Amino acid sequence: MWRRLRAAGQWREGDPPVLVVLDAGYDVIRLTFLLREMRVRLLGRMRADRVFYAPVHGYAGTGRPGRHGPAMKLDDPTTWPAPTQTAATVQERYGNVAVTAWGRYHRQLQRRAD
Repeated sequence: MWRRLRAAGQWREGDPPVLVVLDAGYDVIRLTFLLREMRVRLLGRMRADRVFYAPVHGYAGTGRPGRHGPAMKLDDPTTWPAPTQTAATVQERYGNVAVTAWGRYHRQLQRRAD
C-alpha cells in the first residue's frame, strides 16, 4: 500500500501523515505497533464493551508490583477519568464530531493456548 501511494505521487516527503480510518473489527493497538516506522496516523473506532486500565502509580513495597491500575469501561461513563485531550467540531457532511482521548491506558493481554 505504502509503495503504491508513493509511486502514484499521492504522498511525498514533507506531506502530512496518511490518515488510516478503521472500524471496530480491527486491532488498532497492534497496527500502531506494526506501522510505527511509517508516517501514518491511525483512527479507529472501539467496541463499546472494551475495558482499558490505567498505569500503576506507586508501589507499596511488598510483593510483586501490580500491572494494571483502575479499569475504565467504555460502556460505563462513571468509570471514566478526566480525559487527556478532547476535540470537537462541526462537519458539514456528518454534523457534530467529538473525540475524547486518554493517554497511557492499556488493555489487559490474554494468554492464548493455540
